[in-house]
Amino acid sequence: MVLCQVRFSPLLTMAEFIPAIQDRLRRLGYKVNASAHIQEFSFSPQGPKSTIRPHWEFQNPQRTASVVVNDGFVVFQTTAYDTFDAFYEQLQAAVDVVSNAASGLLIQRVGLRYVDLIRPNEDESWTDYLRPGLHGFTSPILRPETVERVHQTVGRTEAGTMVVRILQNRQGAALPADLAVHNLAVPSHAQNMGSVLATIVDMDHYREELVEDYEPARLGEIAWQLKNGIYETFTDFVVTKHAMEVWE
Repeated sequence: MVLCQVRFSPLLTMAEFIPAIQDRLRRLGYKVNASAHIQEFSFSPQGPKSTIRPHWEFQNPQRTASVVVNDGFVVFQTTAYDTFDAFYEQLQAAVDVVSNAASGLLIQRVGLRYVDLIRPNEDESWTDYLRPGLHGFTSPILRPETVERVHQTVGRTEAGTMVVRILQNRQGAALPADLAVHNLAVPSHAQNMGSVLATIVDMDHYREELVEDYEPARLGEIAWQLKNGIYETFTDFVVTKHAMEVWE
């Protein structure tokens, strides 16, 4: 799954623009209205707080791509990623629709996220696909068939901030918990996993503290910088040469 979130200064009148946004997205191929109200929880020293927020989502008929909009961001996401050129073209088209309907957006943050599921062949281990520094520790006290690892590295880059997470589970989850509620169809290799150990590589590269009027060329510049950082880190420091050969 690949997604990009473009966050802007919240618009209290966003609900008024949704009919026009839906109509324009429908003409771009996002004909399925998957909108709903969702419950969000926030935590503070005063305790948890629950808020019901509108979640406007418009999908293509194949349910492999969608545009999500609320009063403070627009997201393009897909489970049928091909190339970044094609991905960015669809992202910009979605942001253009929202910006045109709202007569402009003030961009504050751009985040690009790639989530990959590693399912080794029967005669292989997940360690054949990830570099040794991401394997974690072993102990004879821990029964190997029960071990699940969680690893996270966060650091600044020239383009912003990158978060690299390695997540494992035996509960059949192909995506991190915060993305598990999505409505998109997942590829066949991410289905019917049962109790097989799933290894997820979750890479999030974002730039915040932006205060810029939306300009397509500027969004493209930022998005490509974020993408290049993820690609270089993924191929040179996260996965092995064996992984790249298997995946061609």
